[in-house]
Amino acid sequence: MKTNGMFQKQFASKFAREWIEAWNSHDLDRVLSHYATDVELTSMFVPRILGIASGTVRGIGMLRLYFSEAFAKYPNLKFLTRQVYTGASSLVVEYESAGGRLAAEMMSLNERGLIRRVHAHYCEIPQTKSLNEYRAAGHRASKPTESIMEETLTTSQLSDIPRRI
Repeated sequence: MKTNGMFQKQFASKFAREWIEAWNSHDLDRVLSHYATDVELTSMFVPRILGIASGTVRGIGMLRLYFSEAFAKYPNLKFLTRQVYTGASSLVVEYESAGGRLAAEMMSLNERGLIRRVHAHYCEIPQTKSLNEYRAAGHRASKPTESIMEETLTTSQLSDIPRRI
């Protein structure tokens, strides 16, 4: 799993692939199997979905509630991996989320290889552009093999779609 304190690229890539596949399956138990029971997840969407002002969900029970609300609100949710970064005891998964929005999650893993701490980060796509227009303007040189959403999104549509979920 680790070499010289760093996660091996092969482990990180496999972990990220399985994590994305779990999300795309919409199988809540499969998604949660990647997380430790004492997990802490921080996302700017926690206040909106669960009303927790700190933005942090603590424990697998609260994480289950948070993710189940996300699946209920976004039944067609799909993620597309863009890049995986390795680090000492952590990895970052960069992906396209709902509406083609870009997201990156820094995940610290415990000794069992389960996610113990998560910090979710998001990138704004200009609100009057489709994902393809955004890409055509030179943003993000690497292009995924499939597009999540081709239509132009309005400001109100974008504000209704969390980037993490």
